[in-house]
Amino acid sequence: MINKEIILITGNTSWWKEKKFRFESAQVLNKYRKKGWRLKKKVVLNYNSKSIDSRKMHKYILFKI
Repeated sequence: MINKEIILITGNTSWWKEKKFRFESAQVLNKYRKKGWRLKKKVVLNYNSKSIDSRKMHKYILFKI
């Protein structure tokens, strides 16, 4: 079994940026899915409240048999 980890931006404090980021992340995940990769686990990455960056990120762990 082959594992792959990818980090994608999945949200933002701005509603229109969140919509954009979620759409882009969904497109990337669909490309991997069409190539035969399956989702094993989704992990929320820690958000630093002191940073000016308001993006929310997730780490996706994919596998392929």
